[in-house]
Amino acid sequence: MEAILTALWTYLVSSALYALVGGRIYFGSADEGAAHPHVIFHNISTPCQDTFTEHYENFILQFSIYAQKNSGITTVSAISDSLRTVFAESASFNITGYKLVKVKVTSSPFMATD
Repeated sequence: MEAILTALWTYLVSSALYALVGGRIYFGSADEGAAHPHVIFHNISTPCQDTFTEHYENFILQFSIYAQKNSGITTVSAISDSLRTVFAESASFNITGYKLVKVKVTSSPFMATD
């Protein structure tokens, strides 16, 4: 898991998303009172599968976007679009010890806080 998170973090900090949220991308949780907007990502599940010759790990990550209501849907939409761009089907990054990395975006819910 550490190799995946390290590769993901390296990929994220060089992205337009990182600049768009002022570097406020957090794993697990943000500090209380963290400035908005920010993105928090979590490891939701790590199911493993085996074939006769290979071992597979599927890491399911959730990215949540937090913004103040008064920033409007424009801010949240821009961050969501940037997140989708980061993980477009053409996205690729190297992970030590892994042969294949596939990224799939399945949804994009919005969250807003006062």
